[in-house]
Amino acid sequence: MTGGSGYFVICALATNDPVGVSRIPKKARRRLQLDRTSREMKFNSSCDRVRSLVLEHIAASDSRASWCAMYKKPASRTNTRDKGRIFQRVLENALSPIASSATCRRISVTLDKRNEGWFRGLDIEGFVTSILTKSHGGYFPPEVRVSFYESHNDGCLQVTDYVCGAVFQMVERGVYQYYEIVKDIMVGELILIC
Repeated sequence: MTGGSGYFVICALATNDPVGVSRIPKKARRRLQLDRTSREMKFNSSCDRVRSLVLEHIAASDSRASWCAMYKKPASRTNTRDKGRIFQRVLENALSPIASSATCRRISVTLDKRNEGWFRGLDIEGFVTSILTKSHGGYFPPEVRVSFYESHNDGCLQVTDYVCGAVFQMVERGVYQYYEIVKDIMVGELILIC
C-alpha cells in the first residue's frame, strides 16, 4: 500500500475462451516480431505499439472485465491485517460485477501467485468462492475452483496485466488512450476513497 502510486488497482477478466485469450501474448510477439526469449509480457515493460495490439486482441475476444481502484493515501499507514481487509474489499468490488454477468455452472479463478503477500493469512479461496457464489447471475451457485500461478506461466494473467495497466494509466495518470481500447468489455468500474 505504500510506494509511489496513489491507487491500488485490481482487475478481473472473465472469458469463455481461456485457451484463446491465453494465446494473445504469443500472437502479439509473432505479429510484432518481438524477442521470444522473455518468458512474460508485461504492460509496464511494453511500448505503446505492443500495449495497443494486446489490448485490441483482448477487446476482440469473448471477454468481460471489471476493476476496482482504491485511493491509497489515507490507508498508507495501516498494518498488515488492515491491508488484507483492504485487499478483500477491492477484490470483492472487482469480482462482483463479473460474477453477476456469469451464468455458467463452473468458474475457474486464477490469481497471480506473486501477489500472495496481499492475501497471506486470509482464506482467499473461501473468500473468492463466497463472492462468486453470492453474486452469481445464474439460477444455481457455480462450482468454483481457485488456482495460483506465477504470471510468467499463465497467458491469461499476462493479458489481465494489460487490462490492469490500462486502468492504472487512466486513474493514476489521466491517460485514457489504452482504456479506450477495452472500455466496451467493462462490466464494472469503481474507485473507492476511504
